[in-house]
Amino acid sequence: MDRKLLSTLQARATALLAIVLMSATLSTQANTIKVHVLDANKLRPLKNVAVCLGTSANTHQFGAVRTDSKGYVHFSELPKTPLLLTVSGSQHRGIQRVIPVVSNTTLVRTIHLPLGGLGPVCDAPPTIIDIKPDDSKNNSLRIAAINLDKGHITTHSRSVVLSPRISGTPTHYRMSEDPTFKDSKWIKYQKTPLFTLSSGDGRKRVYYQVRKAIELDTGSIQTTSNVASDWITLKTQ
Repeated sequence: MDRKLLSTLQARATALLAIVLMSATLSTQANTIKVHVLDANKLRPLKNVAVCLGTSANTHQFGAVRTDSKGYVHFSELPKTPLLLTVSGSQHRGIQRVIPVVSNTTLVRTIHLPLGGLGPVCDAPPTIIDIKPDDSKNNSLRIAAINLDKGHITTHSRSVVLSPRISGTPTHYRMSEDPTFKDSKWIKYQKTPLFTLSSGDGRKRVYYQVRKAIELDTGSIQTTSNVASDWITLKTQ
């Protein structure tokens, strides 16, 4: 074979291999959408606003979360398809936006939420639910925050470690994927307990509460904290 022709074929093969490797790298990158919610009038970040991402058939299929103190939420590992974004707040009018196909990139979308009621609603659970917080100075119990698996957003195991930040001295805790704890009992307190997620892949939200129980001759005194929650996505496949 002619050396010049051989050299040309080798160069083309090298270029083709580079394209294949680049395509493989891009296909493994996660599609991510970052949403920033602002007040339409004052242009200030809106905290604790509900944000859902999904489709018209299931508006929260890929997540239903609340904005942080700076008005941000993040959605990752999204499919390459148009998505429906729903944003709503208790004092602001809900809106929906169609997000175009996300392709191996991070898309930042700023939403200006106007004042007023009505409009589409995102039914995102609250980050922290207050249930009978103890207000006494001597026995105050308060959960500042909790993290599942050190704040990781995905896990391949149903068994996860919960790490809370607590003020006060609890004696017991309880955990559940039900915010009413109907399937949970009080357990002797430990700093970083394990929790077994329900079966089936997908986003799991875990609720956590502590109490301080003091036994007396005439009965017992119990004070309870607020309820805190965190979510994680289970991927066993």
